[in-house]
Amino acid sequence: MILLVVAAAIYVIGACVASRLVFSYAMASLASAVALAAGISSLAGHTAPLSIHFAGSLWVSFELDQMSALFLSISSLSALVLSLFAMGYGRLYGPRSAAAFSFGFAGTLLVFAAQDTLTFLAGWELVTLFSYLLMTDDVRYRSSGTLEPRAPLVSAGFRFLIFGEISTMLLLVGFASFYVQYRTLSFAAVRSAAPVFLILTTLGAAIKMDAIPFHVWMPGVYEKTADHTSAFLSVPVTLMGVYALERFVSMSAPSRLWLMVLVLFGSLTAFWGALQAAAARRLKSLPAYSTVENNGMIMTVVAAAALAGASGTKSLTYLSTFAGSAAAVLALGHALAKSLLFMSIGHAKESLGVKTIDETRGVWRGVGRVPGVGILAAGLSLSAFPPLLGYTGEWMVLETVFQSSRFQFSGERLFLAVAGFLIALAIGLAVFAMVKLIGYTALGYHNERVSATLSERPMIIAQVITILLLPLLGIGLPALIPLFGYPGLFGGLLGVPSPLLLESGAPFFGVVSPTMFTAVMIVLGAVPVLLWWLRKTRVRAVEPWHGGMSLSEKEYFTEPAFSQILLRMLRRFYDTKEISTPGSRQLSIRDRFARPLRSVAAIIQRLGGLMSRTIMNGHPYYYVGYILVAFVIILLIRW
Repeated sequence: MILLVVAAAIYVIGACVASRLVFSYAMASLASAVALAAGISSLAGHTAPLSIHFAGSLWVSFELDQMSALFLSISSLSALVLSLFAMGYGRLYGPRSAAAFSFGFAGTLLVFAAQDTLTFLAGWELVTLFSYLLMTDDVRYRSSGTLEPRAPLVSAGFRFLIFGEISTMLLLVGFASFYVQYRTLSFAAVRSAAPVFLILTTLGAAIKMDAIPFHVWMPGVYEKTADHTSAFLSVPVTLMGVYALERFVSMSAPSRLWLMVLVLFGSLTAFWGALQAAAARRLKSLPAYSTVENNGMIMTVVAAAALAGASGTKSLTYLSTFAGSAAAVLALGHALAKSLLFMSIGHAKESLGVKTIDETRGVWRGVGRVPGVGILAAGLSLSAFPPLLGYTGEWMVLETVFQSSRFQFSGERLFLAVAGFLIALAIGLAVFAMVKLIGYTALGYHNERVSATLSERPMIIAQVITILLLPLLGIGLPALIPLFGYPGLFGGLLGVPSPLLLESGAPFFGVVSPTMFTAVMIVLGAVPVLLWWLRKTRVRAVEPWHGGMSLSEKEYFTEPAFSQILLRMLRRFYDTKEISTPGSRQLSIRDRFARPLRSVAAIIQRLGGLMSRTIMNGHPYYYVGYILVAFVIILLIRW
């Protein structure tokens, strides 16, 4: 725990020197490296709990067990590359962003290390508040270093804050039921909490994971925030939700009905997120909706693991372990791929001065090889391309839900079969979305080479590290998964040496070996590469033939044209409308889940404004009355 305390202290120091932007982000990088070392050390079995006694029976406890050490390691790895990236990119934004960035990551340390409800809620709330401060920073710097005030995201940021506080309230009520049942604040003493605890806490976690319909704040935020802020919202913040979901499911008595609801809820979230990502036109909306898709798949396999573990049969016990490891691999793959994608997109859009996918062409030629490869590698991983991490993670998700016939009850088999159908559709739509993103950004060819406008060295280092980690960790999964706490899943068969073959079922169901696949592809790929190199064949790139005339910009195949068939075929889902203007026509879509929840958020915002003008208006008599009423209510509840 000493390393974790040191990491938290360095984060706080970095936040306190936020006026020196580069130094502040450098301190955040150092703190993230120390936190990563703490997580890996705990995964290897080297940990010591820390308890602080306040009064009576009130203890605050910190400890890194296998689960919390895993999520701390994943979050810290993302924090490390994002902090490095921000040493160059963060100069475009003000000191408040730097301070909130460091304090936000410090809050995640509290969440992952907490072994009691008070500390957990404190970290949860800190991350929510500093995320809000990150997205509402109203200062931006031009490349020349002069200030460029920008409109803060008050309305959209407030929607995020509303759902964040609803999440906190659900956890608070769930923890209250937990205390009433066990008379303790400690997580360690509990392994079969009541169903009310399971329902409330998993709903609180689902909100933080941006599960539908709680994702409605995203479109107004991601496009207008700094890219390291977008990555922070997409990875560490939602990773807290994943951790909370796994933690609270493991602490609760199995409720088959609620777990089946979570299976269906997660698969529907995955499908809807992928559906919206496939239609997205804005540069950062696509990866934002991709986060919804990935978190939906994780929710499905976490619930499936709990269902399988409650059965007690040998084959389902194995499936429970396999599904748990699928959630871990998918979380790690998503964290790295999404961090890389936001870094590379941010590098490209700031250099080119663009906002939409259709405009962001020629990253490879116009900006640089590293951001081009970054978009390519991240997109391929999120498209389940072997041997990248995303491939094995999504294969494991499908293998989990496709083994629905192993479950004993017909309801479980039905829910898992429907989930398998929805997730298969989600993966197909995600591939469509990533092909569009890669094709129109990394591999486009319209934009000319631009001169460097940012301090690119730390940005490039961060992207290169993440680019290398995606395939290396994918190939090294036979060593990683046992370290994560899921032994016994690898064997050998058909010439694949043990333990390199990942087995999805016992008895045998499906197998994959990312390590062996890579070795075979290297050997087979060496032949055509060698022939190409020996022949020295020259390739000449030419423009498309158009009767000897050059194509105008409007004659190229655009991103809206790429998505148009999908928008028309699935118009019932997208609520597609055709808008005609003089000289042009375009398709308009809307997220059907967005309007109802935005209306709820608007009502809460009006009620908050009314309360601030009446009760909490600064007048001492109103304030004293408010305190007295609250005191009487609490006294009655206690009595």
